[in-house]
Amino acid sequence: EVEDMEITALDSAAGKEHGVTGYVEPGTVSGSLFFDPANATHKAMTALIAAPVLATGFKITWPDIAVPAWTFSGIMKKFKPSAKVGEFLKADFTVQLSGLVTGW
Repeated sequence: EVEDMEITALDSAAGKEHGVTGYVEPGTVSGSLFFDPANATHKAMTALIAAPVLATGFKITWPDIAVPAWTFSGIMKKFKPSAKVGEFLKADFTVQLSGLVTGW
C-alpha cells in the first residue's frame, strides 16, 4: 500500500494541489497449502513460527513459465495447520513483508 499526500507548491499557478507518493507499506502475503509435515519447506515454515526471525528467500513460482517467480523477505506471522477426517492436511499461512516483492 502506498501512502499519498496532497501538497501545494507555493510557486504553482493558482496554488494548484499536487499528489505525491510517500511511504510504501509492503503488506502481507497469505495463502493455503496442502501440508506435509515431512516436507523440508513446510518444516522451515513451522520453524519460523517457533522462533520468529526475518527470513529471506520466500518464493512464489507460477505455473505459467512466462510469468517470473516472485521473491520476498519477511516474518512468518501465521502458520495454521488443520486436519479433518477424510481430507488432506492443510495449512494457512501469512508472511509480513519486510520490503517490496521482486519479479513482477
